[in-house]
Amino acid sequence: MIHIALFGSLFSLCAGAVSLTVSMLFFLRYRKRVIVWYSLLLGTVILLALSRMIELYCRIAGIEQTTFGRLLPTIIEKAGYLLGLISGTRFCFCLIGIQLKKWMHLLIVGISVLYTAATFAELLNTTSGYQFIRLGVGLPILFGTYIALCIITALKLDSIAERQLRMTVKLFFTLSILVLPLSLVKYFRDLPYLPWHLENSIVLIVIAVGSIMFAFRFFNRPSYLVQGRISEYFRSRFGTTDREEEIVLCTVQGLSNNEIGQKLCISVRTVESHLYKVFQKTGVKNRIQLINLLSSDSAD
Repeated sequence: MIHIALFGSLFSLCAGAVSLTVSMLFFLRYRKRVIVWYSLLLGTVILLALSRMIELYCRIAGIEQTTFGRLLPTIIEKAGYLLGLISGTRFCFCLIGIQLKKWMHLLIVGISVLYTAATFAELLNTTSGYQFIRLGVGLPILFGTYIALCIITALKLDSIAERQLRMTVKLFFTLSILVLPLSLVKYFRDLPYLPWHLENSIVLIVIAVGSIMFAFRFFNRPSYLVQGRISEYFRSRFGTTDREEEIVLCTVQGLSNNEIGQKLCISVRTVESHLYKVFQKTGVKNRIQLINLLSSDSAD
């Protein structure tokens, strides 16, 4: 059975590598900012699969009690969690259109530094301090950050302009919340739900395959906004006019209807009329969705 678990870990590692390759190819083609954080997030899947594979190999080789067998899988696993902590937060904020302010950057850096320090402390402690650091520091950081992201995403879900993307994000977080209690039990007790923790490999494989489908569906297209300008793809897809694009760019810059009218020397009513037409063409419901539609799909 342990050999089956090892094969499952190897398969999940390969699936993760394929998903990362696909996302990087899309980035090289379209240069979208969001794909960078998405690719780094997929790196978490690869590191966790690699950690599990090395752990199983050490058990088969009978070297799990050596320094190599104990530390290497743990270090890779913690590196994966740290990468997911940083990239997952940035990807989530980019997806729902939140512009990170300075204090948000500092908060993310602070949490990451705290988790890194806790990881080193955990690696150096082999007695009762190990469990205290693992459950008293590492657990609140990982699950606390994830729960906070779920809450923020739920509150900002309506800002996602594309209906299919909004439904996909909603489905992902709903499933995540459902399995969260099982994850907590597993983290506390380290209990396998399947022999040799086969559920780890299954989950990673599902995530990797789902990531490939997600990338093809939402990233395999040109950007809407390129270096602060409306792209030809946006114009051809939605059929916007030059005046509408001017108003859209002003809206993305945060200008009010009155400020747009003054800048373009047109009335507020004319601005509202053009925005209404843009809403109809793009399928968005409000200014927030319009801004997120372009900013989250930006190539600059």
